[in-house]
Amino acid sequence: EIYGGDHTNCLQLYFGHLETVCEGKFRNGHFKGVGLIVAKLFNIISPDVVYFGQKDLQQVAVINKLIKDLSFNILLRRVPTVREPDGLALSSRNLRIASEDRPGAVKFYRALLTAKDLLIQGATVRKIRQEAEKLFENDPVNRLEYLELVDFESFAEIGEYKGQPSLAFCIAGYTRNIRLIDNILIKE
Repeated sequence: EIYGGDHTNCLQLYFGHLETVCEGKFRNGHFKGVGLIVAKLFNIISPDVVYFGQKDLQQVAVINKLIKDLSFNILLRRVPTVREPDGLALSSRNLRIASEDRPGAVKFYRALLTAKDLLIQGATVRKIRQEAEKLFENDPVNRLEYLELVDFESFAEIGEYKGQPSLAFCIAGYTRNIRLIDNILIKE
C-alpha cells in the first residue's frame, strides 16, 4: 500500500558516500529502499521527532541525511543500543542463533570493546583490525566481515585517532548464516 502498486519504476534516492562504506558496501541498494520508505512515512505522518536506534548507526546517518537534504522539519534522536545480559546487541535476529552458537556470537561485541580500548591506548586502526581478525581466526561458526573506525555522522573512514569527538567502531559478521551488526562509540 505504501508503494502504491507497481514500485519497480519508483523514485530512487542516492546517499552518496554512505552507500559505499560498511553496510552500504556489503548491502548494495539497501539504503535506497530504507530512504524511500522512511521518506514516504515522514510525508504521510509528519512527525516532529523520530527515534532511531544506535545499533543501526549507519542507518541513523542515512536518515539524518534524508531529513537534511529533503528539508523535513523533523528532529532526529539517536537511541542507545539495548544489549542482552551477555552484551549482544538486542535484535530479532538473535532468536535465530542456536543456543550452542550464542556464546560465540558475543565475540562481535567483545571485538568492539577490545578495539575501543586498543584505540584509546594508542594502537593504530590497522593493528586493531589485525587483532579483531585473530579473534575470529579458525572459528568455524563466527566470521568477521568488517571492522571500521568511522566518523558516525558522515561515515568517513578514519585511519588515525586524534581524539575526534564523533567516532565509532562498526562491525559486521556472521554467526553461521545469521548476519550481525553492532557498533561502539569511542566517546559517549
